[in-house]
Amino acid sequence: AVDSSCEWVEAVIRRLRNGLPHQQGQLWTPSSGELLVQTVACVEDLSTQAFHPILTGLGTLLQALIQSNPPNSCGEKEVESYCIVLDCLSNCLAKMSESELNSEALQCLQALFSKITQLCLLPMDHGMKIKVAANSVLFHLSGLHFLGIFNKIILKLTAASRSGIVQQLDVGEFNLIQLIPHLNLNATRLSQILHVMVSTFRDLKTKNKSVFNCVPAILHKSIWNFISGYPHQFNDLLSNPTDHQFVKDMLSNPYTNLSRSAEKLFNLCDEYADSQKKKTLVWPL
Repeated sequence: AVDSSCEWVEAVIRRLRNGLPHQQGQLWTPSSGELLVQTVACVEDLSTQAFHPILTGLGTLLQALIQSNPPNSCGEKEVESYCIVLDCLSNCLAKMSESELNSEALQCLQALFSKITQLCLLPMDHGMKIKVAANSVLFHLSGLHFLGIFNKIILKLTAASRSGIVQQLDVGEFNLIQLIPHLNLNATRLSQILHVMVSTFRDLKTKNKSVFNCVPAILHKSIWNFISGYPHQFNDLLSNPTDHQFVKDMLSNPYTNLSRSAEKLFNLCDEYADSQKKKTLVWPL
């Protein structure tokens, strides 16, 4: 039964690959588009029963697309193919919940993250549609496996704060910090981000100004994304953070932790902004 399921997944992924716009070329017709929509829907439905094989297949398909058609220099048909694969990935991830994931699926998510980051970090003047679609995948990916992604990103931030070695890091690794606003940030996750920012604030300020200068804008976007993505949590935070219906332990209350971290961060910014130039830098916060 397992072998039969894997064969079915491989067949559907192969059908998706062969139906992509850049593969069809001049043979593309309206009926080709209808068939492709049906295939994508089939892949998404199948992902609820065979999440790991489907995710692996889509990841392999995406990697092949990256290798054969680099995203920063591909044509219109290739961009369309990228977006179809990425949207399919995003929808498959959105159908899953964290509680349903096993160790195999988590490893697959880790591998997928490394493929997605290079697309999320495309320059603004290249492949904007691909970048937007990749950010959507990252959002759902971080919702399922936030801790793994958080650790990878924060590792780069803490390394920069401790020794100022950002110039020795791979450019892509350094730019991982820029992905923070695109993560799925609820109160608990934003609290974790702010806690790390508070703990590295002074060291970044003195040892790695290039990273430090990026922090206000990154956090500005992250906080607004939390507010727009989880307005009910933001309202709870404003109303009475210590009296939330789900709170049983004040020390582990994400609303309390978030409020404290935010207050510490704003105090650090206020302390730092002793000149007009510095005030301009931290103004987004």
